[in-house]
Amino acid sequence: MEILENAGQAQDKGIIGNVTDKIADVCDSNAIQTAKQKLEEVVAEAKFYAKHLEEAAVDKTKKAAVCVVETAKEHPAMTAGVIAILGTLTGFLVARSIYKK
Repeated sequence: MEILENAGQAQDKGIIGNVTDKIADVCDSNAIQTAKQKLEEVVAEAKFYAKHLEEAAVDKTKKAAVCVVETAKEHPAMTAGVIAILGTLTGFLVARSIYKK
């Protein structure tokens, strides 16, 4: 969970920071100042939407995990069968990729 919370912080200075720095270096005229302000507004809005999308994705993932755990507890035989089928399919695919060469 900590990784998801800190995911955006590592890249804040990335592309957005570089663009902002370049714009700050060039800003002399009013038109460029206006363009800089609009760009900053768009970047702030994009960060806002990205944060909300991240929160929604985390919430849905948590709910899905809870449903999976509840289903596994209620139907252990079905869970074991699904795991066995997925393991068998994975084994076939791995074996096929190894012997296909």
